[in-house]
Amino acid sequence: MKVQIFPIYKEYNFLENNSREEIEKIIRNKVKKTVDGYAGFRKISYLVDYVWQQEAKVEDLKRISEKLNESGMEERILVLSKKCNKVLPTSKVNAFIFPFAKSRKSVKVINDLHGVTAYTPWKNNFLLLLHPQKEWIKYLDMTIVHEFNHSVRMQYFTTKKKKWTILDCIVLEGLADNFVRQITGFIPTWARPFPKNIEQKIFKQIEEKMNQKVTYYNFHEKIGIMFGNKEFPQWSGYRIGYSIVNNFLLRNSKTTFQELIKLSANEILERSDYKRI
Repeated sequence: MKVQIFPIYKEYNFLENNSREEIEKIIRNKVKKTVDGYAGFRKISYLVDYVWQQEAKVEDLKRISEKLNESGMEERILVLSKKCNKVLPTSKVNAFIFPFAKSRKSVKVINDLHGVTAYTPWKNNFLLLLHPQKEWIKYLDMTIVHEFNHSVRMQYFTTKKKKWTILDCIVLEGLADNFVRQITGFIPTWARPFPKNIEQKIFKQIEEKMNQKVTYYNFHEKIGIMFGNKEFPQWSGYRIGYSIVNNFLLRNSKTTFQELIKLSANEILERSDYKRI
């Protein structure tokens, strides 16, 4: 397996005004177009839109970059990727690392996830946006493993091959979080199951919508099943997804992650016997 790390955060030490043009210049210099696009994004403008934090202060971005540079984080990515690869082999992984400053828009995400957030836009590629704070290394480890799993899953179920459903997205997250438990021994806080009576009630609500077609690229933000809204508690999709895949593993103990990652969401749900709980 080839692991390549792109520490884009180091370039933020030279920021002058954090304009969109300045961030795009950094990205054009450090992220070259490949068969995967730009870090997994089809257009460079999409990548810039995703990582540019308009409200961020230059001094905050520079301070975060300095902390990241001192953290030894890149070595952790290499070590964890190799551990992941032993259980779920892949040909390559590209990790792109950016600083993540606190602002009105980002403060809740940073606090909830201990300064670690990430996105896998395409197979073999994931982005880490980081704001070092208390316990962030533990969350970094879980997130690296989580996104590694996504990057492999997308080799078999890409957004170009078919429209995704809500069930596809929920199982995608459930696979990643069960993989985190296997590699690190931790169940991510966002995936810890609800009490059974609450879980059953939420699943019935989701079940009515699970075949609804969605766009992977905006599903998490647009539909409250994942992050919560008036209808669903926070992390509902992640926690239900974790339970579905965990049930599958309990009932199909001889199935390896190499085999599991290739199964459709519908087959995983069916073989989990989740509906019979």
